[in-house]
Amino acid sequence: FAKFMDDMSAQVCKKALDRDARNPVEATRLVVRHANDVKANLRWLRLKLHGVWIAPDEDAGIANYQALHQQILAEAGLGQAWLGVCMAMLTAPEFMTY
Repeated sequence: FAKFMDDMSAQVCKKALDRDARNPVEATRLVVRHANDVKANLRWLRLKLHGVWIAPDEDAGIANYQALHQQILAEAGLGQAWLGVCMAMLTAPEFMTY
């Protein structure tokens, strides 16, 4: 099951990010809806993918994903950072139980 979820997340996230790159309207993007605000985008993804609302003044619910984004960004660039975050969210227990 874990292998299936890993494979699925890689394919779905890549296709979604490719679509987002071609879509000039941020409000209709699938993964990067808030391109200039990482925290806002992470909060939006947590709500969309996990059903977890994180208040704008709270960072605890997105801290791990923000750290992951920063780590991958430093090593591989912006596109890979969002790919890694997307894959992590799609393979998280919160996604599988939502």
